[in-house]
Amino acid sequence: MGEIDHIEDFSFGQEFFEHWQNMVRREPGQIPYRHDFDPARIKTLLPHTFVGEAQDENTFMIRLTGTWIEQFTGKARPNDNVFNNYKSREKEQYKTFINNIFKYPCVGLMDRSIILKNREEFSFKSIYCPFNDNIGNPRFIIGVSHLRGMKNWHVDDFVKLLKKTVFNSFEYIDVGYGKPDDD
Repeated sequence: MGEIDHIEDFSFGQEFFEHWQNMVRREPGQIPYRHDFDPARIKTLLPHTFVGEAQDENTFMIRLTGTWIEQFTGKARPNDNVFNNYKSREKEQYKTFINNIFKYPCVGLMDRSIILKNREEFSFKSIYCPFNDNIGNPRFIIGVSHLRGMKNWHVDDFVKLLKKTVFNSFEYIDVGYGKPDDD
């Protein structure tokens, strides 16, 4: 199994990845089932946690977001097709990233920059871990996100100052099924 120790300042991701690795599997090496996920075991990470469900290769619905994510984005996201939140180039990059996590299956790491109009820049990192549905198909992703260096901004002020977000990298961790070439 892979490790993400090389990812700087992302202890949230390392803790969640270790939790995912240690989850009980019905068979050795199998992806854990969604209903085996116990949020009580990661209480400190819950504000940064998200749950998504793939309906097809063009639809990745957010089912649940933690309070930090809701405060950061300024809204609750359930039943939001995340792909619709991006412009065409970024949308294709993100769709490829999500679909690769299900295809192999593998764990995904995303790093992007949040750039404000005053030129402040923050590192936004997320880990995406696949989970099986009730019949054993990878269809869910549960992960955590963290924004390094963020002050206690009020979300309305932050939204006013937001200039753009930029995807810096997508990485994949082989968890026993292979992985795509890193983009």
